[in-house]
Order: sequence, then C-alpha cells, then structure tokens
Amino acid sequence: MGFIRKGVYSVTDMLSHNQGFESYHIFFDDLFLEHLLSDLSVPFASAELEQVFLRKSIPSILPSYLAQFAQIHQWKPQGKDRLMEIKAKEFFMMMLMEDQDQQLASFLHGLKQRQVRNLLQFMRSHFDKPLTIEDYASLTGRSISTFRREFKAKFGVAPR
Repeated sequence: MGFIRKGVYSVTDMLSHNQGFESYHIFFDDLFLEHLLSDLSVPFASAELEQVFLRKSIPSILPSYLAQFAQIHQWKPQGKDRLMEIKAKEFFMMMLMEDQDQQLASFLHGLKQRQVRNLLQFMRSHFDKPLTIEDYASLTGRSISTFRREFKAKFGVAPR
C-alpha cells in the first residue's frame, strides 16, 4: 500500500500477464487532513516535507474494510458524502493504530505543512502537465496572486 503526496505522478509496470489489479484511491483536502489529525489526536511526529511516497504493509483487516468501502461507494442514498468521509477517517484510524514507527503520522503532518518550492525548478519540471494556475500555485506553496507575481518576475510573462 502506498500514500502519495498531491502533485506526484506515479506509473507502474509491475503487473504480469493475466493478473488482476484492484486500486482504491482516497483523495482528501487540507480541511479533511486538519480534522483527521485533530479528531484522532495524531501525535506530532517530525514531518519530512520532501517525502512524496510512503510505503506501508497492509493490515490483515484491510481487505474486508475495502470490500465494505466499495459497497458503500456504489450505494446512492442522500448523505453518502458524509458517510464516505467517516469511512475515510476510519481507514486512517486503522492505519494509524498499526503505525508503530510513526511513519504515517510523520507523513500526514508533512502534508499539513505547506512547503514553498523553488518556482524556477518546479516549472521547468512540470510546465508540460495539464494543470491550472491554481494547481501550480498550490503545488509551489503560494497563493494564486503570489504565484502570478513571482512567475511574471522570473519568466517576464504572465503564467497564462
């Protein structure tokens, strides 16, 4: 199982012929992360801001949890979004209970801390990605107006 920081692209070729593949993705925003760390009282662990991928072993209970998660995801009642949020918190709670070395806690705290990245290096590496100005601003740790101003100062043109 892997946890990937926002803005990181991942490609794999690890599948053999005729093997099945299942993938579950849980996307969350900064507000969800803030509530998660607060609600679950996740102890602060020194955050590694540059860590983009965290690999963890799969708890034995996870397959049955994911089967239930998939069933709820396909269900169509009102209020499902709130239930999915609760299920996502439940997932992280299970993972944090197994997080003896506090790698996950450290990774999650690292996501919370906004990192200002070198604009020139970042744009040289990611200029060809299908991202909006808002995405680029967020990924470089800047507000939209600060991103536009610094981009124009560095490159001599507006980001558009």
